[in-house]
Order: sequence, then C-alpha cells, then structure tokens
Amino acid sequence: MLVIGTVPFDIEIIHGEANLEKNNININGVTFPIGVGTTALLAAAINTLSFFDRSLPYVILAGDKGEGKGTKRLFAFLKSNSLKKERVICGHYMMPYVDEFKEVFPKLRENAKFIIADAGMMYAAKAAGFAKKVDVFTPDVGELAFLADKDAIHPAYIKRILFEIDAEDIESLIRQAYLTENLSKFVFVKGQKDLVIKDGKTIASISSPLIKAMEAIGGTGDTLVGIMSGFLESDFSFEKASLFAAKVNRIAAKLAWITPATPIYEVIKFIPEAIREVVKCNGQQQE
Repeated sequence: MLVIGTVPFDIEIIHGEANLEKNNININGVTFPIGVGTTALLAAAINTLSFFDRSLPYVILAGDKGEGKGTKRLFAFLKSNSLKKERVICGHYMMPYVDEFKEVFPKLRENAKFIIADAGMMYAAKAAGFAKKVDVFTPDVGELAFLADKDAIHPAYIKRILFEIDAEDIESLIRQAYLTENLSKFVFVKGQKDLVIKDGKTIASISSPLIKAMEAIGGTGDTLVGIMSGFLESDFSFEKASLFAAKVNRIAAKLAWITPATPIYEVIKFIPEAIREVVKCNGQQQE
C-alpha cells in the first residue's frame, strides 16, 4: 500500500515505511504528531494493516502549509521516480494542480489495482476529467455536491452551498455526478449516515452505532478512509471493506467514549479492538 499526500510541516520530501510510535507517525526516524489529515489516515491504516499482519504502508509525503509548493514537489518526485506495483494507492491532501496531476496520474494508474482519491486528490481527479479512471472517491456531502457540479473545479465554487444540501438530496447528487461522469466506479460518502455507492447506485447505508460527537471531531473522515484502505489492502472486496470500515470507525469512537474535545488519536487506538468485534460478528471473509 502506498499513501501519497502532504503534511503541514517543514519538510521537503520524505518517503519510506510509516510506523506508529505512541501518538506519532515515524518515517525514517522523522516523527509527526497524529492530527487531522494525512497523519490520521496513515495511523488508521497502520492499525488496520497490523491487525491483518500486512506490511506497513509506504508513504511519499511533502510538506505544504497551504502555499502549494509542497504539492508541486510531490508531483515532481512522482514524475521523476519509479513506483513499484501496489494493490492500493491512496492519495490525500494536496493542492489540485490539474496540469501536474495529469502528468503523474498515468504512472499511478499503471501501478495500482485500486486508486483511492480523498480530499485534494479527489478534487484534482475530478477537475482533470479522470473521475472514471479512479476506483474510489471518498467525499462528504459537501464534496458530493462539488462532484455533481460539472463546472466546479473546487468545492469552494459549487453552485449550491453546504447548508442548502438536505439529506434527501444526496441520491439526486449521486445520480447527477454519475451521469456527468464525475464519479468513480465506487464511492464512499462519509457522514452521519455513511453510504456505499457502486456504479451510481447506493448498495449499503451505515448509520449505527450513531455517535453524535464524531461530527465535532476533526479527523474521523480521515480515519474512515485509512481503515477502508487497510481492508482493501488486506484482500477484502470494496463492498466489504467499506461496510466494515464504516462500522469499525464508529465502534472505535464508541469504545473511546469520545466527546467533542477528544483528539483523533484516542479513536485510532481502539481500531484493532473494533476490527476484532466486527470480523467476529461477520467472519473474516476476504476476497
């Protein structure tokens, strides 16, 4: 499994195997605190992969505090360096530079069975016209509206603002995004109710256990994608990986007894116990 993206720290490019050390990510002796974003996704993936005795994720990260230079360094590194074959490549926070993304995407596609695009990589894929070439998008409801707006190049420019989107509108947004070919084959819509989408149709909905405090904690969407990526890397089908990941994420939050003030790493600690509970109930049926 390969994870690519940016982190808000003063680094150029760092690559190597990612390990967990208490509440930090360690890559080649360099540590980053686990917070929202790529570090939360990585930590969740590490705990999932470790549960199934899989290799830890390899990462290629650039430092970017929002000015975009780190994203350009990341794309330049991907363009000039070879990649090995991976079952899963997961892309996360990055600026949606379309021209640079178009140059590196063929290399990613060639070397992955599953490409998962979250956050900035999803924006770039949609803006570049590559949505159908990505395997999994992981939007929240606001990002789903962005995907449904064929002219928007970033969620900040959607025609319908977030508070106007009612839960009943979600299915119409899915259909609209699918018909305009701005939706990947598989979609995992993150929210109070998690939706699993295949070929533009909802095939599963997960809303329990309902942990209201999850909406107030930054990083729960990141952990959800990390867990799903870990299940996919562990040879689960997309349908099972998504369904199990949604349950694991919620159960981990429940086990952590979260409040709106709970840091995301407290939820991540309970991922192995939550996986054990889910696979015990459903059986470890990998495909």
